[in-house]
Amino acid sequence: MLFTPSQKLDSKDRAAIIAKQLNDFLYLYNRETDIFVDKTEKPSQIPTKLYNEFLENAR
Repeated sequence: MLFTPSQKLDSKDRAAIIAKQLNDFLYLYNRETDIFVDKTEKPSQIPTKLYNEFLENAR
């Protein structure tokens, strides 16, 4: 859950809250995307399963 830090807070405190929110988001994003990545493929490569699904739908 994201929220905007209060304007009453010190700028350093607001920056710390935003940094924590960004860190939490990136952690969850990376954890969730790791589920979909085939570890045997290169990071810059489209996953084979996804590519094959694309080809099936393109026909």
